Amino acid sequence: MASFSWLPKKQRARLKRFRLQFSGLVKYSKLALTGKLVTIPMDSIKDEFAFSFGPEGWNCYCALLKECAQYPAENVLEQSLFWRFYVHDKIRSVRTLNDLLFLHDAERRSSSAEFYLGTYPWGGLTETDTSNGGIPFGWYYDQVEGKQTRDLWTYGRNLWYEPGDRYTLECEWARTIKVYNSLKRNYRPLWYHNYPSVALLVRENSERLGLILDGHHRMGALSHLGYKQVRVALTEVVNETAVDQWYYVKNGYCTREQALVIFNAFFEVNGSERIEYLGLKTGEQG
Repeated sequence: MASFSWLPKKQRARLKRFRLQFSGLVKYSKLALTGKLVTIPMDSIKDEFAFSFGPEGWNCYCALLKECAQYPAENVLEQSLFWRFYVHDKIRSVRTLNDLLFLHDAERRSSSAEFYLGTYPWGGLTETDTSNGGIPFGWYYDQVEGKQTRDLWTYGRNLWYEPGDRYTLECEWARTIKVYNSLKRNYRPLWYHNYPSVALLVRENSERLGLILDGHHRMGALSHLGYKQVRVALTEVVNETAVDQWYYVKNGYCTREQALVIFNAFFEVNGSERIEYLGLKTGEQG
């Protein structure tokens, strides 16, 4: 492709932006035409551990932004619910998906085969990851399997590898505020060819739920800004009716009944029950 090096610097920069915008338009037009660019209500979007971005649930990014607006002092981090949640002993001891999803429910926590963080009964959160059984990570996974996953997405960018790690909490705090300050001026995902991406869970009764894969900070900011719905790119669709073909069911690791306990939990919990269980302050988000 021509570099257009003969053009003045400002014109080359404009041309580069135009190319990026055009490629983004082409990319998302294809997604829209194939039904993979959809609009979902905010209260039907949760993170990968079922912490909701909707007003009735609790999500750490929404809580963080609310507290920043209320308490703009420099030392707000260590006073915040965001901080107190992640340094709580019960959160720091989370080992598996089951531990986190059913933190508040000991009976259901023990009613299913255990899944490492980053894995689910159906596999993962993209079609490629699902075909390989997901992307397991975490201090417990590393301890059991002899792996090193702390830097899988760069150190400081995974709140759940080792909950309570100060450097990661500081990084995520700063990153969330930076994204919010940018989006409150203008949110143009098509212009920047970057929509949030989700895996879509679909129940037998057609109820839908999006699990965020990429765009946690943006979703937290949009929720705080009062967005009622968001357009997202789908990374995969997980149908309850296909449970017998899910990766870990098909490979005999868990039964279909155990798999559905976890699948259904994503629709049933929203984060508020876990905050309440921990005895931490509750309240509406945004």
